[in-house]
Amino acid sequence: MKLISQVIKDSFTTATGTDYDIGRILWVISVVAGIAYAGFDLFYLRNKFDITQYGIGIGSLLAAGGAALWAKKDTEAK
Repeated sequence: MKLISQVIKDSFTTATGTDYDIGRILWVISVVAGIAYAGFDLFYLRNKFDITQYGIGIGSLLAAGGAALWAKKDTEAK
């Protein structure tokens, strides 16, 4: 259990390991929301699942989050 909590903390903090990074937190929230919206569309609205559209959407979210973290990499505390 300690390993899981350490991995989660490392995922949300900067290189120092003590400061939480709003960019990483918002990135995870947007990806989880994208997955939830796809599930809502599939199970509640009974629309068919299109893997191509889902892949483009989730890929865009991941790429945008990665680009945002890369763009601010020089401003993080070391």
